[in-house]
Amino acid sequence: MDVVAMLLDEGFLEDTGRLMDPDELENEHALANKDRIIKVGGKNAFAITDKVYISQKDIGEVQQAKAAIAAGVILLCGKMGIPVSGIEEVMIAGAFGNYMRAESACRIGLIPQELADKIHMIGNAAGEGAKIAVLNEAEYDRCDGLIRQVEFLELAADPDFNDTYLDELMFLVDEE
Repeated sequence: MDVVAMLLDEGFLEDTGRLMDPDELENEHALANKDRIIKVGGKNAFAITDKVYISQKDIGEVQQAKAAIAAGVILLCGKMGIPVSGIEEVMIAGAFGNYMRAESACRIGLIPQELADKIHMIGNAAGEGAKIAVLNEAEYDRCDGLIRQVEFLELAADPDFNDTYLDELMFLVDEE
């Protein structure tokens, strides 16, 4: 996500996610680094080091994940009857919660920008919760009660998912 966010900020990517050709670059920093755009399998890639690069396919996969998660947030808010700005806290768990930079997640549109100040990385929440529940009967009972309140939203079955997903595929490109 960090690399994709940088590529957007520096003008290497179009809003469609297409990595631009060196002769299309306009940003001063991008022009100074245009030699980092290399061909891999006939397609553009961005060289991070001599042996490490992010390919057009990699960017597309980030873009698809971003669109699915963003669509999920939008649809969930719709089902709850609240605006995205009404979300009070965003807790990111797991590997995402350990290594993701919130600024990059918001920059690429994975998480709506208006939630940037509400994001908290909580690491291995499942593991920690399991330890707490095993060691504390009252917490176990509380968790058991919470399970009965959880509602499941099947995104793929939502009639608005495909349109929302397609709307969220595009990156926002700064027009500075």
